Amino acid sequence: MRKNIIIGIILLIILGIVYFTNKKEVVAPVITDIKPIELCFAQISQPNERGFHDEYTLRLLLNGEKVTGELNFLPGEKDSKVGKLEGTIGPVDRIMPCGI
Repeated sequence: MRKNIIIGIILLIILGIVYFTNKKEVVAPVITDIKPIELCFAQISQPNERGFHDEYTLRLLLNGEKVTGELNFLPGEKDSKVGKLEGTIGPVDRIMPCGI
């Protein structure tokens, strides 16, 4: 009788060890849904005495750490300066959109 109790206790210990070592932790997947942020800036100067004015426009698309955009400088009397830009940026301050 005592032998059966010892065998039963040993079996329970073995089953407990097997149960706790094979128990897999359920890890919830991390979803990083990064939504692009589009920023647009414009400045138009006051017309001069001849009625010409300068225009500046800047469009930025922030997609995670990647930034792309376009800069347009259209002076009233000279050649325009336009171009595309791309690069990387650090974390963005949500209150005042600027790279930190």
